[in-house]
Amino acid sequence: MITLKNLVISTIQLVMYGFIIYYMNTLTHKNCLCKIDWRHDFIAIYSWIMIVFIVLKYYVFDNITESQAKSIEIYHSYTLIKTLIPFTDIIHIYAFFTYVTEINKSKTCSKCLSKRLKKTNEFMVHRKYIFVVVYVLTILFVIFPVNDLVHDIKHIL
Repeated sequence: MITLKNLVISTIQLVMYGFIIYYMNTLTHKNCLCKIDWRHDFIAIYSWIMIVFIVLKYYVFDNITESQAKSIEIYHSYTLIKTLIPFTDIIHIYAFFTYVTEINKSKTCSKCLSKRLKKTNEFMVHRKYIFVVVYVLTILFVIFPVNDLVHDIKHIL
């Protein structure tokens, strides 16, 4: 069932990946001389896959029973993608971090970034750091569960 929390989370994720697609597509504009390599393509394709995944997760599979979900043909692909996301996220973080850093240092790309994408580029530069911090915190919370941490803090106090 769609809850307000899931609606807010999915909307934020969809907007974020939409911004990334807009950013990547603008970098391929004929007036932009930005370097286009495997990272650019991976980030764009990954963003589209994540949009489809988010829509399936929050708006399809969270609203039906597991037996109903298994009868849908795409369910097996969905479960495979769900399993692969933590691993592909690492590649995505690396590609995004290094690509955004490189194009911001590039003299040929600076004209496009300063005119067409100034605010979006600033957001992407900040996002790359936020993304790394969130991912590291997620890994830490998996290793050291929050419930145990809160319990230990309460015990100390």
